[in-house]
Amino acid sequence: IPAPEPRLTLQNFIKVLGDQAFLDPSKYEQKVVAQIQARQAAHEQRNQERKLTKEQRAAKVDSKLQTRDDSAVAKAQVHVALFFVKNVSHPYHRTKLDLNARQWKITGGVLECPSISTCCVICEGAPQSIAKYIRLLTVRMNWTSGPDGEEVDTTMEDNGEGEEDKDTETVQHKFDPTNRCELIWQGMATKRNFAHFSFQAGETPEQCRKILKQKGLANYWDQVMQIGSHNEVSLGLKLAQSDDDEEESAAEREDVEMAED
Repeated sequence: IPAPEPRLTLQNFIKVLGDQAFLDPSKYEQKVVAQIQARQAAHEQRNQERKLTKEQRAAKVDSKLQTRDDSAVAKAQVHVALFFVKNVSHPYHRTKLDLNARQWKITGGVLECPSISTCCVICEGAPQSIAKYIRLLTVRMNWTSGPDGEEVDTTMEDNGEGEEDKDTETVQHKFDPTNRCELIWQGMATKRNFAHFSFQAGETPEQCRKILKQKGLANYWDQVMQIGSHNEVSLGLKLAQSDDDEEESAAEREDVEMAED
């Protein structure tokens, strides 16, 4: 078996080749450069052969998440996160919530009550997935405007009944400048209570509580209502204080005017 060719570089070829390199350094320098290029080409070819397709990469991510989820379930570590959101009616927010929940194998859903501007977001999944989802809702997501700070988002919606004569119209969705999201509770459960991530709405708070009560999770809605009522009370106190301050300032101005007269 012939000995393998020495691995030459521009730094070591004189030391490796010895006297031969001194006789014709330009010739051997070109040989070294050619060998380096051949090694680089072989390296890139091996990487290209091992490169996964788009479907294989997606399957790998799903397998990794499924493995983490299975291990968490085996250890009774189904993590749960509960959020209060004022408004999730904008397509930008709904798409973000849905796509990331599917990607990270999170179950649960969004329960909306538009009549009182209250939404309950429930998330169930592996510890890593819940940690990423919490960061998405509390840090990465901009609830009062779009990703680039725009206040109005323009989308195209289908407006036709037939497939051939399908019309589209431009619809503008405004962001709620007072919108907000709060993490209410984070803990663990022995099992998942939801099969997938979905959106559901109730006309009244009582109806929303009844929906969660069917799964034994009525306390989730109670906690969300406590946060919502607390914020409303705080807002009412601030408004009342501002009215009292205005009355006091008006009375002071009247006193000053009477003193000047």
